[in-house]
Amino acid sequence: MTAVASTIALGALAAPAAQADALSLGADSCGTEAATQPFSQWGDTSDYIPVPGGSFESDADAWSLSGGAAVVDGNESFYVNSDTDSRSLSLPTGSSATSPPMCTSIHRPTFRFFARNTGSRWSNLRVDVLYPGPLGNIRLLHLGLLSSSSWSPSLPMPVVANLLSVLPGASTSLAFRFTPTGSAGEWSIDDVYVDPAARR
Repeated sequence: MTAVASTIALGALAAPAAQADALSLGADSCGTEAATQPFSQWGDTSDYIPVPGGSFESDADAWSLSGGAAVVDGNESFYVNSDTDSRSLSLPTGSSATSPPMCTSIHRPTFRFFARNTGSRWSNLRVDVLYPGPLGNIRLLHLGLLSSSSWSPSLPMPVVANLLSVLPGASTSLAFRFTPTGSAGEWSIDDVYVDPAARR
């Protein structure tokens, strides 16, 4: 039960400002989520909140899917969200999936999820963190996930984009985009969480 390794890119890129509305949130979007400890069996006793629709059960419709990405039967093998869960997200090569936006702040610097790749071991999973830039444009922070053929939790992945929220109590919105890279990858992800405290 080893954690899937991650790598972090050293820069961020700007995306068109016209996309900024995609990260808009209601005023009551922050601070209402129930926290759990889904990664405690791997020694991580931090409290996490789920990314909207990130269990890919009945609330998965809010995700934006393209290129063959699809919700399919079969849950991650640890059932950390619920022992009645039965679905996950399939990400073949050429596909992409983007989460709905969620509220975040300077106290939410990491996220974790479950992943596997039953295709080529040379395929990696690219993770983009989308967040509003100072001029309203969307910025991208590139993270990377190395291949594992069985369901495994990712290591805690830092989300330094939230440093845009520099004032006490300030918040911003984030979304996560998952894209397989390389050839012949057959990725699946499930149970995507953000650490709402991260005061380790």
